Amino acid sequence: MPTGFNERRQQLFHRVLAVGGGLNSTSPVRTLAEGEASYLWDTYPKMGRLEPCKRHTDVVYDLSATANQIVYHMYVYEGAVAWLCMFCDTKVYVDNTGTPVDKTPSTPFTSTTHHRYEAYTMLTSGSPVAVCNNFGTDKPHYWDGGGGLFLILTDSYKGKCCVPFLGSLFMGHSFESSTWYPNRLRWSDSGDITAWSGITSGWYDLENEGDEIRRLGVLGRILWAFRKNTVYRIPPTGNFLAPIEDHIYAGRGLAAPFSLQRIEEAGFLFLSDDDVYLCGPSVWQGVGSRIRKELFATADPAKLLYAWSALDPREKRYYLVTDMKDATVRAWIYNYEENNWTMQDFTGYSSLIKWVKV
Repeated sequence: MPTGFNERRQQLFHRVLAVGGGLNSTSPVRTLAEGEASYLWDTYPKMGRLEPCKRHTDVVYDLSATANQIVYHMYVYEGAVAWLCMFCDTKVYVDNTGTPVDKTPSTPFTSTTHHRYEAYTMLTSGSPVAVCNNFGTDKPHYWDGGGGLFLILTDSYKGKCCVPFLGSLFMGHSFESSTWYPNRLRWSDSGDITAWSGITSGWYDLENEGDEIRRLGVLGRILWAFRKNTVYRIPPTGNFLAPIEDHIYAGRGLAAPFSLQRIEEAGFLFLSDDDVYLCGPSVWQGVGSRIRKELFATADPAKLLYAWSALDPREKRYYLVTDMKDATVRAWIYNYEENNWTMQDFTGYSSLIKWVKV
């Protein structure tokens, strides 16, 4: 793995960072103005390879033609060894050496028009596993960090979203007996994500059946359910037979499920139908006053549901990425420490992450 010395952080590092468009090195590499490139500290991800941001000289490596696949989501699995997991249309690759390894399930993920994944590291049977979900297209899958492939959670349910909570895997908007239940929460046995019928597993229906659960988040020991029209706080009860109760928090909902990002312990940023909001235990406020008029006037309304986001916690930047009416792709970049917005052309990008392995 390549190494270098980061003068800004005064330390040696091993660097594994994001691809933007995919793992196909034959894809065209687009160019970007110097000023725009500077938004991505240390690195600038281009289609099919990794290249440094023009104002830095850190060492990066090339993810050359492993497969003709576009990477739609990336996350870092923190097990005994940290791996960068890259989810494509039907495949998944992992990497911690500079050479992506195919870990696609024996039955590959179902191909869809709009690819949206979420992934988490959690404990099951005392060991860390990577859990991924593709917006209810398939059942969730998991990987133990070893030599095997991603495995399907056979006894679980399809669900539009999931999150680890109270030692269980919680699913929202579940699919059961050929029927979608938009307001239902399902969860696995505590400590075992492969078991969904034990004494500590269960289900719970939030009120208002038509208000679908779009994403779940955890802040402290509170589960948050982001629905189409509302946000719910769901604290634990301490009773494992009825472990949660719900409280409506706000009358604004989540317009784009994958616009949701947790900002450390302060709360969540997300796109609603009239603004970008920051919500948390002690805050609920719109933060998009400087860009919301232009955003809703120029973004493609037919594709707004599939907007995606990324977070740069070191630089305090939230990236909201939308398809535009003119067929381009734009990142609306919010510095949540300085409370200001900038914009960047993201045409050709499908995912973004930063991983510095020191």
